[in-house]
This record gives sequence, structure tokens and C-alpha cells, in this order.
Amino acid sequence: MARDSVKLFGFWASPFPMRAYWTLKLKGVEYEYIEENIPAKGPLLLQYNRVLKRIPVLVPNGEPLLDLFVRMEYIDETWKQNTILPEDPYERALACFWAKLVDDKCVPTIIRAYTKKGEEKEKVAKEARENLKILKSGLGENASLERLYKLPCLAIIYDNGERAAVAKDSVKLFGYWASPFAIRLHWTLKLKGVEFRHNPVHKKVPVLVHNGKPLAESLLIMEYIDETWIQNSILPDDPYERALARFWAKFVDDKCVPAIMSAFAKKGEEKEKAAKEARENLKVLESGLGEKSFFGGETIGYMDIAARWIGCWGRITEKVAGVNLIDAKTMPLLNDWFERVLEFPIIKECLPPGDRLLEHNVNFHKVLTAGST
Repeated sequence: MARDSVKLFGFWASPFPMRAYWTLKLKGVEYEYIEENIPAKGPLLLQYNRVLKRIPVLVPNGEPLLDLFVRMEYIDETWKQNTILPEDPYERALACFWAKLVDDKCVPTIIRAYTKKGEEKEKVAKEARENLKILKSGLGENASLERLYKLPCLAIIYDNGERAAVAKDSVKLFGYWASPFAIRLHWTLKLKGVEFRHNPVHKKVPVLVHNGKPLAESLLIMEYIDETWIQNSILPDDPYERALARFWAKFVDDKCVPAIMSAFAKKGEEKEKAAKEARENLKVLESGLGEKSFFGGETIGYMDIAARWIGCWGRITEKVAGVNLIDAKTMPLLNDWFERVLEFPIIKECLPPGDRLLEHNVNFHKVLTAGST
């Protein structure tokens, strides 16, 4: 469906607005480009991007979208012509996986190689080349599946002998019982009513293997599951609402998770600093929930599944590390939401035993803080 008003806020020298620019051009979408004078930030940019306060920002019909890949997917789903994402759910998930690898691995090391000097520069340059070689492995007609098996995060496939032929509709989930990212996928598969076999491992998890095809990254796997098994949808039908769900899920992983983990693992002033950052991020997350019962409205969905474990981890951080992150007084809406999701039958059914999880994290905390002063 075409949109009447589209604005793109950017900066001419930044590669990130260019992605949205290229996508809009390729799709034939008319839009208004607003150049920002970075590092200064204009009032409209701050109005539309209160959360991240940075470019690029896409504003269709006055509704801002902040995250880069969320915007690109939104553009592709809203304007159907000249599609940039594959129709097949697995191929689409692969495209998103490689795009995420570029931003999470390739871009940071290339920037560091550009800014460092001497031995540190050479070390970072070596890491950047290794990441680019992995990216190169994603090219070629037959490369995607075969070479994906060689990625470190998918190496468990070799170890478990999963390269053999598998039956149609075979679904395997490689995970670790205490991993919140694997737990997300338990919840998603259960909610969708998909039968699967769980293979516990202790390397990087989770990995989903559907009919012999592996996928890594829990949020990408959740989308793949939702698109492959269409019953009990967890993502909204509306492209903008779907984009918002993706944005908040990524905000959880990029902002909330690192700060909470840091508050759990640090001591003294560093712990207090991390706890303050975690609370600030959680307050921002609460603003995204507002007065709704769930992030998607009146029923549990993608974002609720992606973020629910934070409630468990917040309670554990309080018990183990002595840091209070979430309570009914400071974040009443978020606190009530945590309790509401916890009572959802499938979520409750798939949670690890509380005493076992607490014992595991007590030991984990000892390991993390053993070398701290």
C-alpha cells in the first residue's frame, strides 16, 4: 500500500542513510529528504527519534521508524513493487542473517581498523579480514547452505551428525537450558504448535535446523518460524506495527541485555554505573509498552516473547548481585507486564525450574566476578 508522506532524515557522509535512500529509490517511492547537520541535531530529528537520537530516521505519515533493517523491511513490505527480500522464508532469513553479520561484525572492526594505530591497528585489521572472509562465504549459488555449516555459530551441526538426510518437516532446536535466547524459541515453537526435538549443547546457541537447513540468531529464527508456520501469528499484519515490534526487540538485545549483563557481572562503582544504565534503558522500554496489556496490544506476541526473560534475569540479578533493576514502584507498567506474561500458560510451562536457574546463576556470577577487584 502506498504512503502519502515519507520523510528520510540523514547526513550526506553517513553510509547508513544511504541504505534507506537506495531502498526507496529501488522501490520507486517518492520521499522528502531532510539533511541533518551532524553532530548537531535538529528539533524534528529529536522529535521523531527520542529513543536513539541519531540518523537515519524514516517517517511514513508522521510515524517514525528508527532501526536500519527494520526500515528496509518495512519499505519492502509496504511498497510491493521491485521487492528486495526473497519470498521464501528461509532465504529471507538468510538475507537478514548476513545483513546482521555486516553491522554486528564487519562494520565495527573496519571502523576500528580505520581509527587505530600500530599493533592495535594490525590486530583489528586481521579481525576485519576474517569477518569479510566469512561474509564472502555467503556469496555464490551453492555457498549459502554448505558454507553456513562452517560458521562457528553453526559448527555444532557437524558435532551432532546433522548433515545426514532428514525427514520432511524435521525441526530441531539446538540450545542450552539456561540460555534466554534458546528459551525464546521454545516459547515461539510451543505458541505456534510446532513439534520439534531439542538437542542441548554448550556452544553458541540457539540454532534451529528445519529440514536440514540451519539458522542462527534468535530474533531471525522467531520471524522464520512465524512465516513458515502461519497459525497463531506472533507478528502483526500491519507493516508499521510489525516494524515497531522488530525495533523494540532489537532495542532489548542491543541496549537492555548488555547493560543488565554488565550490572550482573561487575562490582563496586562499575556495577552501579551499569545498573543505572540498565534502569534507564528499561524505562525507555516501558515507554514503548505504555498502557497496553502486551507490546502488540491485547494478546502476547513477538516482542513479548523476545523480552519476557528480562523479567526473570532482573529478579536473578537482584537476588545474586544485590542490584534492584525493576520494581512496581519505579516501573509499574513494565513490572505488571512481566507478571502478566509470566502467567501465560505456554510461557509458564517452558520456564526452567526457578531453583535450578538460581543455582546456575550463583555459580555463573562467581565465575564472572572472580577476577574483579
